Amino acid sequence: MSERETEEQQHLLPSHAADISSPPPAFRTFWLSKGGTVSTPYLFLAFVSGILVCLLPQYVFSGSSCPSSMSSADDSAHVLAPPYVGSTEVHNWPPPSPTNDLPTLFPTNVGHAGVTPTGAEPALVLTAPSYPIHTGAAQLVLPPALHAGGKSNKGFDLFKKWGNLSPWYSVKRGTFGVNSDPGIRQTLGLPLAVLTPFGRQQLFDLGISIRLKYGFLLQNFTDALPVFRTESQDRMLASALNFAAGFWGIPYEDKYLQSITIEAGNFNNTLAPYMTCPNAGVSGKADRGTPFLKEWTSVYLKETRDRLQGHIDGYALTIEDVYTMQQMCAYETVAIGFSKFCGLFTEEEWEGFNYGYTSAFGAPLARAQGIGYIQELVARLTHTPIQTHNSSTNSTLDDSHITFPLDHNLYVDATHEVVVLNIITALNLSSFAANGPLPTDHIPKQRSFRVSELAPFSTNVQFQLLSCPSRESEQIRIIVNDAVAPLTGIEGCPEDADGMCPVATFVAAQKKIIASTDWAWACHGDWEVPAGHEWNTTTGDVPVSQ
Repeated sequence: MSERETEEQQHLLPSHAADISSPPPAFRTFWLSKGGTVSTPYLFLAFVSGILVCLLPQYVFSGSSCPSSMSSADDSAHVLAPPYVGSTEVHNWPPPSPTNDLPTLFPTNVGHAGVTPTGAEPALVLTAPSYPIHTGAAQLVLPPALHAGGKSNKGFDLFKKWGNLSPWYSVKRGTFGVNSDPGIRQTLGLPLAVLTPFGRQQLFDLGISIRLKYGFLLQNFTDALPVFRTESQDRMLASALNFAAGFWGIPYEDKYLQSITIEAGNFNNTLAPYMTCPNAGVSGKADRGTPFLKEWTSVYLKETRDRLQGHIDGYALTIEDVYTMQQMCAYETVAIGFSKFCGLFTEEEWEGFNYGYTSAFGAPLARAQGIGYIQELVARLTHTPIQTHNSSTNSTLDDSHITFPLDHNLYVDATHEVVVLNIITALNLSSFAANGPLPTDHIPKQRSFRVSELAPFSTNVQFQLLSCPSRESEQIRIIVNDAVAPLTGIEGCPEDADGMCPVATFVAAQKKIIASTDWAWACHGDWEVPAGHEWNTTTGDVPVSQ
């Protein structure tokens, strides 16, 4: 273990000598502990989740130098695990008398769940050619190597050698002498707008992952409960509650406060900004600014349509039909466990599918729809209430220190994947669009924007506020699905090996973006997107007013 790694590990340990109940007032929201002359990480963590989509916190470490890029698959991750085994420290949760536990401000049912027909129950024993296999052990970290003595086997799996202490995994078919398959097929109806069993698993696992990484932050909540936000749509609320079950365990109702914002017309909501943006509606202008997907599918699926048409009589397939079949592969698989649609397409055609998108930097309303959340982010970073509600922010909720606290060090917000892309665009994380508008006739060899990397099911994005001795000021960094995002597209943020930017610089840049974003014109204005490449499609802005 290197000297830096040793230092980072020790700085994650709770300091029994530190007075964690009374951090310096200027940093109360973010500080965890302080001891001697070395500071531990001070974190600002915001989390957003959606249909199976989440923005949430990731683990941070500090030492004589600031953290380097990390991912859950990083081989060096083992050095970060604090040796809590045998610790005498006790952390009772929840606080005995939280001052913000006001049930009337956090109703458990606000209505507006949306349309939720459930469809048929999944039955993989009837639909799949084989059973689904469960491998690995989510969230658990193996040592990079075992003792050097004895023979070495590359296929050795330590998790399968713990006897009755082993995590559950699927035993290989035929192990017990019977080698059979289900082999019966039938078609089942799909649910609509509800969280699937697979979705429940992803959010539950995500909650466990975040608790393992960030449970120590709860020590700062000595007289209040954390406030997590989600929306009233059925699958959104279900996502948040399954995350809570994973994070807190059962029961979880008394351990935090769940704010349920209303996703419906005429209700301002930064987590569903399109509900109060008329130009984003079905009859609005949003689709006029995102011709990319239509043009691209007509290229990469042209021969596919002709191939599939040869197997169909009496119906003329359209490009949209074929694209829908690709979507059905994913939707049907996550809903009932298996889909025969998947096998209709080649690897090249699936690469084409992963290249297409309908939001983010190429969408004219992306920045406007994400700007409300940026206003809330700046409010949390500066501990200052939103001064002007001129976008999708909700003054009733955001102006209350109970429903929208500004002095916590852990925030959890839930939204849809399209809003995740809106927020990434509004932040001006333009490094993802650094290569300019994507061509619609081929996939470029070099590109930084991939939707599957930015907004998959259960996507997680983290905002981290850090303080470490090697930096003169507090730093912020953004992690997208366990990978550190470069902040060089944000005005004033330097190129940094650790993906960091001074908080003051970051906030100043976001305030400029907020001031230059015209929600009224974007959402209510009578604008048109020029044809061809006359309009800049890399900023998520609508054409300027004349």
